[in-house]
Formats: sequence, structure tokens, C-alpha cells
Amino acid sequence: MDGRRTQLVSFVLGLAVLLGGLLLMGATGDGPPVAQANGNGSENENETAPVVMADWAVISTDLAPVRQPQQTTMLHVQTSSPLLRIGDTLVVTVTASDVESPLSAFQFDLVYNPSVLAYVGGEYGDFLASTGRSVTCPDAVSSWGMARMACASTGAETGPIGDGVLAVLTFQAISNGQSDLALENVQLPDTSRPPALQTATTDPASVLVCIPAQEVSITGPPTGTAGISVTFTATVNPVSGTATLPVTFTWQASGQTTLTHYDALTDTATFTWTTAGTQAVTVTIANECGGSTASHSIAIETAEQHIFLPLIMRNAGSVQASVLPASRRSRWARSQTEPLPVRLRSETWPNGAAGGSQSRRSALAYLAMALGLGVVFFSGNNFFTSRRRVPWQKIFSVITLINLLGGLLPLPVDAGGASAYGNSSALTPLDHRNAISDTLSAISDTPSAMSDTLAAVHDLDSDHDVDFNDLSLAAAHWNCASGQGCYDADLDFGGLAGRIDAYDLAAIGNEYDIAPPELTITVPEEESVTGGNSVQVSGLVTDTHDVTVIVNGVEATIGGGAFVATVPITAGNFLLSVVAEDALGAVTTADRLVFVDQEGPFIVVGEPANRQAVYTLQPTVVLTYTDFYTAMNTATLQVTLTDEDGQVSDITAGLTVGAEGAAGQVSASLAEDTVYTLTATMEDVLGNVGTVRTTFY
Repeated sequence: MDGRRTQLVSFVLGLAVLLGGLLLMGATGDGPPVAQANGNGSENENETAPVVMADWAVISTDLAPVRQPQQTTMLHVQTSSPLLRIGDTLVVTVTASDVESPLSAFQFDLVYNPSVLAYVGGEYGDFLASTGRSVTCPDAVSSWGMARMACASTGAETGPIGDGVLAVLTFQAISNGQSDLALENVQLPDTSRPPALQTATTDPASVLVCIPAQEVSITGPPTGTAGISVTFTATVNPVSGTATLPVTFTWQASGQTTLTHYDALTDTATFTWTTAGTQAVTVTIANECGGSTASHSIAIETAEQHIFLPLIMRNAGSVQASVLPASRRSRWARSQTEPLPVRLRSETWPNGAAGGSQSRRSALAYLAMALGLGVVFFSGNNFFTSRRRVPWQKIFSVITLINLLGGLLPLPVDAGGASAYGNSSALTPLDHRNAISDTLSAISDTPSAMSDTLAAVHDLDSDHDVDFNDLSLAAAHWNCASGQGCYDADLDFGGLAGRIDAYDLAAIGNEYDIAPPELTITVPEEESVTGGNSVQVSGLVTDTHDVTVIVNGVEATIGGGAFVATVPITAGNFLLSVVAEDALGAVTTADRLVFVDQEGPFIVVGEPANRQAVYTLQPTVVLTYTDFYTAMNTATLQVTLTDEDGQVSDITAGLTVGAEGAAGQVSASLAEDTVYTLTATMEDVLGNVGTVRTTFY
């Protein structure tokens, strides 16, 4: 009885050791690989993969500059997009900020990469004219990799300060590559006499012309075997040219961990499935200007295992055995005197130095399982049955079961495999330029003196004044250099010596002085819309003599160089005529066309139709409205229903109001066989009210 109790205790202990080995096996993370290395074989999980943004996700190159304690005039280069495709149009806007001294003129060279971009044309912004000064802008000059632009102004008004747009240039992307956009030879003369050059800092930009990765294909076997790795290859197929690198490959497979590789135009990924069935493999490619996706299906079949037990024959010269899947049968044969071949499997682990510890735990798990199984077998065999077996039969049975168990349990990845964390090798992402250049040195020192006796030189048309005509004549010589036929040394006052530049134009524009009164209408603006029965006309008038200003027969009030008059107006196109006459009889006139709007919005009731019956107690209301001259104030829309007894219901809240119309359904049920009056009113932005009334029953 004591012997059988001992056998029972041994059986329980052996079973506990076996279960412990199984738990330890699970703790080691031993099992099939979830990913293989990519085609380039990199396995260093400590490297950091680059962040690549696809589908036109881009990094802006127009970040605001760092502000200094004291403001400095800055010129910014802003692009419509930092990322282009060949054939795209690029719009470059040059803006000024923190202009402290009133600006009279500007000039700059925009330098670009002519192998990547082609200059198309340029337009000038409204900053220089924003204070009312007259502006002249010569045609831009373009050469290989450079576009030069300049503008100058003249007038009695002060020049602009603060922020504004100087110019807008247009380019076309012609080739794959990167182009910096930088400003050089900047001139910002102010309105002083003579002009002084303002110091400026420039904020450049950069653009990338990119060929998108638009197509991808996957190649790989149509079938595979469970437990055996399968490799797939993805190839980028751009429609034309070569896709811009880097290209990101994102692999996704059924039941597998997502892999992300950063490669050239091809990439590989390896997956292993442990269960049979149809599996899907998808790869998504992306570079900075496009991407694509392709899929592949593979049928995984179950590996058929054949176990051949050792055959031992007396006086035989060899021993043969094989344990392998039926699809990959191979045999080995050795003489009894030769050692049996043992194939050692080298294990790799994803956690670096921790791999040795996991290998020891794995070995300990297998040892515990073998020991526990042996104890269970021997104890259980003697305890549950009285049949006795010879010892070598027991040993052979245990070895057979352990080998069978070892063949069914997953083993670690071979040494040639990759870590479960995928490939971490990376191409460095493109560095997008986003820096602010150092403060530019002054192009030249402002001339120390420019005597008023030179004022006569500025009167280019000899009409005893210096005005826009004189500036325009000077602008015709802009960019002319010494030695050229268009160069006039009398117009070269400073700036870039030997060339007519923006500084020279400013020197003439700043001498603005004419004999007749200088008259500028500031309010209202040309072709602006006004309402009411009168309009206030104001502007600036300057002269060395007393001046009288008449606006449409009404004498204006003058003070501090400004005039203002209130003039009666009538609906429609209305011409404002301003006449300034000085004591000498010199006359200056100015006209301004305005549109006088004295009517409210025109409202049309689409539903319910006027004088028509409706066949529902909750009819739909549809309105449309327009205004010929000005915008409508849709917030003032009010729609009411009035019944035969004079009860008024406001139904505006039930309507969806848009820019050109409103629609909705009456929420409360109306009375049957009752005549209702629908009234809709709305104001325009000038306060004119439009009204419409309809009836229905």
C-alpha cells in the first residue's frame, strides 16, 4: 500500500513539473516569428525609423520668424505649396512686415533653381499704393535663376508702414528636385529727401518638385505551408520617371504584425502563418507626393507530419530514421559506428542582451517538461496498470513522446531570421529648409547730402513741377547700367552706383511738388456702393496757395490739408466731380464713380405659390433673394404668417437660411380652410429693407 501511495505522489509531482515546464515555455515568448527582416537585412531595433508623411502631408516652410527685442523690417518669401509635381504652377508671394519708415519704393532679386523651376511672370502687390500714393512698376527683368522686380511711388501722401504684399511671382515646376527661393540685393528706400535705405532681414523658402509613387505590384507564391516562411516582393512603378525617394512600404498581412520599411523602389517582407487558410497580404507605398496600395492572396496548407521510428536490426550495418513534413522528405544514413547527425538551431531574440536569459529559460522549460513527462509515465504506468515493461521499452516510449511533443511545439526563429519588431533601418528624411537668413548688409550708404538745388534735375518733363510723369520717365531707365544706351548718369543719385535702381526712382518720387493743387479723393472708393440720400466725399488737397474745393456744386470744408463735403445723391450710377482751384487759378479736377443703392434685397417666394391652395397643414416655405449692388444681411431675414384674424406667427426659426435663399417646413399645423399671408423682409448691408407678401390657403 505504501508503494502505491509513493507512486501516486510521484505521479502528481511529475504532472506538476510538466505543467510548470509548459508555463515556463509560455513565459519565454518561444514561438513562431511574427515578422522577418526586409530585403536589406537590417535588424537593429535600436535605430529610429524616420517619420515620412504621405498623401500630400507636407511640412510648411513659411513659419513665422523669431522676433527680436527691437522690430526689424522683414521680407518674407511665401509659397503656395512647398511640394509640387512636374507641370504644377507655383505662386510665390513676397511680403513685407514691420516696415517702420514710410516706404517709397522697393527692389529685390528673387533667386531660384532654374533646373527645377521656370519663371512665368510677376504682378505687383497693393502695399506700396495702400496709402494713396501713385505707383509705377517697370517690367520685371528675368535672367537664368533670377527675377528682379521694382516699384516706386510718388505723391503728397506718406508711404505705407507695417505689413503688406510687395509682389506675386509665378513659376512652373519643370524637373524633379529642390529649389531654394531667396531674396538678394534688397532695396527699401523711405520717403525722406533724399531717401534713406531701410535695413531688412529676409525669410527665404524652399520647394520640392516630386514624382509621386503612383503604382505598386506584389509578387509572391500563390500557396504556402503552415509554419514555413513566405517572402513577398513589392515594386514601385511610377507612371513616368523615377518616384522621389524615400518611399515608405507598409506591409499588412492576416494575423501578422504590420511592418514599415523605408527603402528604394523595391522592398521585401517575409511572413509565417501557423494555421491553414487563405491569407491576404497588402502593401501600401507612399512618398511625399503620392501613394498606392496593392494586395496579394496566398493559400496556406497544413504541413503533413510523418514520423519514422528507429529500426534496430541485429548485425545490421546502418540505422535509418527521418522525421519531416511529407512535402520536404529527406533521409540520412550513417554507419552504426558514426555519430548520428544533430542539427543545432541558433536562436535570436528581439530584446538584445535579454536573449541569453530567454534561451536559458527555454532550455529549462524543455528539461522540466521532459522530466515531468518521464515521472508521470513511469509512475502512472506502475500505478494504473500491473503490466510490466522492460526498461528500454519505457525509455524508448518517453523519447518518442518527447520528440513528438518537440516537433509539434513551435521553435524560436532561425539565426537567419529577423526580430519580431521588423526592420528598423531607415533612410534619412528630406530636410526641408526653414531658416531665417542673417540681416543683410546695407547695399550702399545713403548719400550724405543731396542739395535742394538738384530739384530741377528731378523735373524731367520741364513743366515746372515734379510729379508722376517725371517718375514714369525715370522708370523707363530702370535697371540700365553704365555703358548701356538707356543709362543716364543724371538719374543715378545713389544706391547701386552705375545702375538706375529703386533708390534713384525714390529720389525723384520723393521730390513730388507741382504747381496746381494736389487733389486726392479717399472716400468713397472708385466704383464703391453707398446708400442713403447723400454721401460724404473726402480727400486730400495741398498747394502753396489757398485752395477752394467744390464737389458737385457743394463747397467743401478744408482743414489740415484735407477736405470733406456732403453731397446729395440719387439712385444708380453717380459721378462725383471734385474741382480744386488755387488762388492763382490753377485747377485740378478729380472724378469718382459710385453706385448708389437705395433699394433693399429683391425677395421671391417660391413656395407656397401666391394665391394657390396647399394640401397640407404644414406647408414647405421656399424663398430666394438677391441684391444688385451690395451684399445682403441674411441675419435680418424675418418670415411671418398672418391668418384671417390677424394672428401673426414668426416661422423664421424653422427655416434654413443660406446666402441666396431660405427653406423649411412650418412646424406648427395651420388651420384648415384659412387664408394666410406670408410676409418676408430682409436688409442689405447698407440698411435698405426689401419686403414681399403673398397669400395662400
